[in-house]
Amino acid sequence: MEGALERQEKPFDDLLLAADGGPTLSIKGSDSVERLYDSEFRTVLALKKAQGGILSLLDITDILYGEPDSDLPISNTVNVLISRLRQKIELISNKRFSIETWKGMGWYLSDKLHPEFLHMSAEGNKRGGQFMREHMKGNDNARKKT
Repeated sequence: MEGALERQEKPFDDLLLAADGGPTLSIKGSDSVERLYDSEFRTVLALKKAQGGILSLLDITDILYGEPDSDLPISNTVNVLISRLRQKIELISNKRFSIETWKGMGWYLSDKLHPEFLHMSAEGNKRGGQFMREHMKGNDNARKKT
């Protein structure tokens, strides 16, 4: 039972992201590697760290652009990015991992081998929002240093 608890504390560990030599995505135990654009890398990293929590359109635009200019067609840009990422993640993981849509709310990462992570409901949403607050605060501090 203890192993199950440990697993729940770190969902999506088998989804590997690397930034060295350009951003990439791979699956633990597989030799396949998928190259990612920087925006894709940042988005899938946020989804992974949210641990099944929902990231809204505004959460993702904050990751990509900071505070977006209201004139930008953000919604369509993010939808295209999510669609492209979903294809890459499903392809490299043989559909084990996917980005799921919760209509009207946002997107979350799912692991079909571990249905307990398919959507972690209110607790997952809380972690997703908490991650976003911490992530954005960290980015603000990093920007001030440079």
